[in-house]
Amino acid sequence: MMEQEHGVLYVLDQRGSVVKEISLPTSFARSMAVFHGRLVIATKPRLTIVDPHSWRVAYWGMGQEETQFDQLYVKGDTLWVSYVQRGKSGWLALNDQFKVMEKHELPSVYWEARFYGDYVYALFEPQEGNKADHDGEMNIFHLRTGQLAAKFTVPKQKHNLQTFQVMDEIQ
Repeated sequence: MMEQEHGVLYVLDQRGSVVKEISLPTSFARSMAVFHGRLVIATKPRLTIVDPHSWRVAYWGMGQEETQFDQLYVKGDTLWVSYVQRGKSGWLALNDQFKVMEKHELPSVYWEARFYGDYVYALFEPQEGNKADHDGEMNIFHLRTGQLAAKFTVPKQKHNLQTFQVMDEIQ
């Protein structure tokens, strides 16, 4: 649950009773993942890491207050984290000690990003001159190399695009 000035993580038992209430120093929580037995929450400006055995809370950040962590994705022994910073965005790979193993930067800020399989899907706002033609551009990058695998424009509709979901092939 997020409140105006700060967040709260409520731990509930199977009956729905509150077992633990952990105050979070941010009003922003975007995504959660269990990574090496710890709950990791994409918060702003740091990741919030909760040890469910001791309920200790630790934080990990990139050293810049304007960082907004977005999506979390656990693949094997790696935690992939997408982020937005002043004028740029990207994703990085963290090991079980939360050390950066890889970092991939994008030249501009994405609207929305999703991890899926071996790829990162990032939706970008249309360029100034193209706003009448389409609703944005989907770029698909290889997770490990950061290389652009594909891109296409999102057709303009009568409603504004807000989010997307990557799915397996639909029959």
